[in-house]
Amino acid sequence: MNKVLQFLLVFNLFAVFSICQAQSSWRCNTVDDNTPLLSEKRNPKVQPNKHICDKKIRVYFHVIRRSNSTGGLTSSQVTQLLTNLNSDYSALGISFIEKGRSYINNDNYFNGSYDETKFSQLVSTNRQSDAINIYLIQPDFAKADNIPSNALAIGGSFALTSVISHEMGHCLGLYHTH
Repeated sequence: MNKVLQFLLVFNLFAVFSICQAQSSWRCNTVDDNTPLLSEKRNPKVQPNKHICDKKIRVYFHVIRRSNSTGGLTSSQVTQLLTNLNSDYSALGISFIEKGRSYINNDNYFNGSYDETKFSQLVSTNRQSDAINIYLIQPDFAKADNIPSNALAIGGSFALTSVISHEMGHCLGLYHTH
């Protein structure tokens, strides 16, 4: 079995048991197309405590604020979110490094709820092609743009919880683990 499939199998197990412990009011909004995953037997030569890979993944944060430049996550909250991601994925040898940060000052994106149109417009704003784009919004919402993808939006009470790790899993190609 190649290293990518080994990684996906181990990552899926890890996700089930550790990163999907989010609040009970949270509901993932990411829609998958139910494409079956490859099924192969686990390689018995892989030692469970060894990292299958050591990967660094670039992330780009987009902090959504009011049009007058107020509101949105603070710099220390964004740093805490990155720390949480790195902690959740460290057992797999995956780390996230910040490529950059932008501030999107837009009352439309800051206020109210998100539907498909608003979400699609948001994740196309300032999107970086060489990083996973994390849009930090105000309302309780979490969704990856697709499975896999290089964009997700998260906000409200979900931003600093393990929900970010769940949505990042979608960006990395994982389907729902629960």
